[in-house]
Amino acid sequence: MESRKSIYVSYDAMPEYLMWRIPFAGSSAWSEREPDFVSYGNLAGEELAAVARQAGSIYYIVYSYNNPIAWVTTGGDVHIVEQRFKKASARIQDLCREWL
Repeated sequence: MESRKSIYVSYDAMPEYLMWRIPFAGSSAWSEREPDFVSYGNLAGEELAAVARQAGSIYYIVYSYNNPIAWVTTGGDVHIVEQRFKKASARIQDLCREWL
């Protein structure tokens, strides 16, 4: 298992970290690879079911304010959460749509 240490990055730098699946930490967001534990945060409905169903096969996951907002499975499938939270989360979701 790799180190959980993340590099602090700004919004402007996040695309490169997302594209290369590099763990990072920002002011309201962070990511990790090969998580031992997946927090479901405030997900509801189908989004909650999706993360619960795929939790064991998540390779890379992005959180915003403790809510999973996007993940990539070990098979390469990308899931972007459509549920909206805060404005900052929406901005990170948009980055994930473009760069994951």
